[in-house]
Amino acid sequence: MFLKIDPRSSIPIYSQIIDQVKLQAASGRLRLGDRIPTVRELATELRINPNTVAKAYRDLEREGILEGKPGQGSFIACKDSGLNAETKMRMISRAMESPLVQAYHLQLAQDSVRTVFDAKLHEIYQDDTTQEGDRHE
Repeated sequence: MFLKIDPRSSIPIYSQIIDQVKLQAASGRLRLGDRIPTVRELATELRINPNTVAKAYRDLEREGILEGKPGQGSFIACKDSGLNAETKMRMISRAMESPLVQAYHLQLAQDSVRTVFDAKLHEIYQDDTTQEGDRHE
């Protein structure tokens, strides 16, 4: 698993780990059932405190992205999150608010923001052959 952490970023390191694991899982670089490095392995690789990795992994497990198996490690979860479509959409809407507010304050035109959004959407969903709205439901 390849993660790049920016210690100078205003985003906490554990959040950077969470975001990158989610991105890799969503884009197919990490697949359902893939084993990810142990807390100690990732902490050593990234040269960060193991408690930071442990916090990220706990949050990822709580969100249903990771599944811990005692004595075996952590894996990309194979189970459904159990959330209904309305709850999922509400979560996504909340998550999108901050970057959109930032784009507004940076005085970016809506068309420019849409272009960036569409490019990122295509990047993440590039391997997905399901119809729009049918993904994982």
